[in-house]
Amino acid sequence: MLPVYNYFIPESFLNPEGESTGRRERAIVIISLSLFIFCLGPIFFVFDMLRENYMMGAINLLLAPTFLVAPFALRYTKSLTIATHLMLSILCLISIALSFQTGYFQNPFILAGIVIPLFGVFLAGINVGVIWFGITVVVDIALFIILSTYNFAPSSTFANHSGIQRLVGIIAITMGGLAVAILYERAKNRTLHELEATNEALVIAERDAQQASIAKSAFLANMSHEIRTPLNAIIGYSEMISEDFEDLEPEDLKEDVERVYKAGKHLLSLLNDILDLSKIEAGKMDLYMEPVKVQELIDDVSSTSESLATANQNELKVIVKDIPEYVLADQTKLRQTLFNLLSNACKFTEKGSVTLTVDMETDESENDWLTFEVEDTGIGITPEQMKNLFQNFSQGDSSTTKKFGGTGLGLALSRRFCEMMGGTLTVSSVPDEGSTFTAKLPHRTTAMLDHKSQSSDQLTTKPSTGNGQTILVIDDEPDALDLLTRFLTKQGFNVVTSSTGKEGLKIAKQIHPMVIILDVIMPGINGWQLLTSIKSDDEICDIPVVMLSILDEGKKGFALGASEYMTKPVNPTRLIEVIHRFKKDTPLSVMVVEDDPATRDILQRTLHKNDCTVYEAENGAIALDLLETKTPSLILLDLMMPEVDGFTFLHELRQKEAHAHTPVIVLTAKELTNEEKDLLNGASQRILAKGATELDTLFNEIHHQVNQHIQ
Repeated sequence: MLPVYNYFIPESFLNPEGESTGRRERAIVIISLSLFIFCLGPIFFVFDMLRENYMMGAINLLLAPTFLVAPFALRYTKSLTIATHLMLSILCLISIALSFQTGYFQNPFILAGIVIPLFGVFLAGINVGVIWFGITVVVDIALFIILSTYNFAPSSTFANHSGIQRLVGIIAITMGGLAVAILYERAKNRTLHELEATNEALVIAERDAQQASIAKSAFLANMSHEIRTPLNAIIGYSEMISEDFEDLEPEDLKEDVERVYKAGKHLLSLLNDILDLSKIEAGKMDLYMEPVKVQELIDDVSSTSESLATANQNELKVIVKDIPEYVLADQTKLRQTLFNLLSNACKFTEKGSVTLTVDMETDESENDWLTFEVEDTGIGITPEQMKNLFQNFSQGDSSTTKKFGGTGLGLALSRRFCEMMGGTLTVSSVPDEGSTFTAKLPHRTTAMLDHKSQSSDQLTTKPSTGNGQTILVIDDEPDALDLLTRFLTKQGFNVVTSSTGKEGLKIAKQIHPMVIILDVIMPGINGWQLLTSIKSDDEICDIPVVMLSILDEGKKGFALGASEYMTKPVNPTRLIEVIHRFKKDTPLSVMVVEDDPATRDILQRTLHKNDCTVYEAENGAIALDLLETKTPSLILLDLMMPEVDGFTFLHELRQKEAHAHTPVIVLTAKELTNEEKDLLNGASQRILAKGATELDTLFNEIHHQVNQHIQ
């Protein structure tokens, strides 16, 4: 491309890939014609000087530069339409001037009336072409009338010497027509090329659609079997229980009910996978990124997968190397990913080993990654099977599905989850030797620090008054504090710790705990001195104190006012028995707000079995009325209900001063958006999924939230 073209053509006339577009080619035609006619001016000037037609020569010389207006207009307005109108206007004016000078039919530029509309169409569109067709027709008629009426005739000088000038003019017009034809041919070729590319894309899309259709058809056939299997179990065992209820022994009944329960859980898992996939494909899958405790996650998925490993006589190994305390991730999706990888490894391995290795690694760009590597000694994966391994509805092959079962969704979902969290999921395998799946997640240190800072701010503003079910542990050994905290927290107690006697005494006065667990041997103020200070303080002297020591000094402890004395290492069972002796039990009341009668009945029976008082409401409006006379310890809340739903109920509840801090556990089957989760996190204490939460887990969570509220 010549520099002159680059100067006049705007950069916006290139597409994002830097390729020439139709607009750029039309701009080149405008610039080329303008420069060509500009160059004709001096040529015509010479001809006019030779025939001593000085006036016409001056006009040609002065009019020629006007054709440069169009390229400059193109450069500064970036408009093909404006540049086209200017160029055609000047061409039309010159044609008119020459008609008066040479005679209408003697003027070679009369042919411009033919090509001007064509230029308008090809350079700026049909509308511009139609406009200039009308203009040229009007001009031609006007010139014919004027020149015929007033008998304008060419000068003798022009008549004698105009042949070569007419020849040059005709050549110029012919070149203009050629330019239009070339522009048309290029436009046609470009259109054909685009059509061919579109057709190729359509062929590829059709082939992909056919493959997807085949895969989904195979999936539906497989899924119908997968769903029917647990459904048949549920229906069959339910029918057996109904028919043989009176004759069944308790143990037989329990076994049948457990089978129904397991089949129901399996069915729910299948449906959840399908729902997750549909949400991802629709672009509606939300992430809820939060700091996840890595070690707790590892313990959780490994303990859950233990039974799967032993079912095929496999050994499950967990190797934890250099890991951070937290990783920023969606905890539910990360747990599901790891469980999918471990369950697959256990399923495709028999009498072998499955190893989960967790470590940190740094890539070439010095980015830190947390890696979860699941290695097995199972059947392995062939290169052909590897191609479709992470596709939806795909397993290794049909024989794999027949032998091992499954929907073929687990790995596809796992890879999607990893990618959504900014990570990757890769695989390496040797057939008949085993496979290794590696999930990597970025370790975002800055985001983690921001979250911890926010958490610290929230903790400093949290009230800590009241006695409740809080235990204060005072011990200078960090390991002892950690062990006691983890053990007591699992038992449903709130634990506050201190590593010095002075700080422990201050905390005891602030929170007035249910029990104080006190180590004897500590630097500074030792346990005996602190016990004396506690028992001499009227404000906290009534708090039971359990002394811990490696020495058997029980008599001294009881003499100083200790409620119990235990030697290290502490027996956990006995410690809980001791704490329960001092536990101040209060009746637990729970309001169940749920529109489904079956769910409400299950919750009510479970709570009654655990000695809870239960208030039932089938929607938010009834629950709000009940709260005028009832004060529950906790509220179990469904979200999707008629009349007043859970969101509205929560808003109204928090407006009531008496219930502004009543703990609420949301129990819902609704798939929540991030905005809804943020809203609920500000107004509720916990969100649990219906069908995915064990009743024992639910009851423990109720106790935990009530204890937190009391604290």
